[in-house]
Amino acid sequence: MPSTRRAGAASRALARLAAQLLQAWFEKRADWVAPAPLLSGREIMAALNLPAGPAVGRYLELLREAQVQGLVRTREEALNYLRQHGAG
Repeated sequence: MPSTRRAGAASRALARLAAQLLQAWFEKRADWVAPAPLLSGREIMAALNLPAGPAVGRYLELLREAQVQGLVRTREEALNYLRQHGAG
């Protein structure tokens, strides 16, 4: 009987964890997966003296990835990051 209780407690704990993870996913997804861009394409073009074109999209994607990883949190950090890492 004790092992049945332990299994039940473990099952309830797992269910609570799953519920917490799902709640976090739906409440924090925007921050974790698709944060609001720190810079627009026009701002990137102006700051880096770029013409409109595919390179701007690559810079936007590079910036999104850096934001998701927590490498940049402000507009200034974003500009410095893009200047250092480029979008080749």
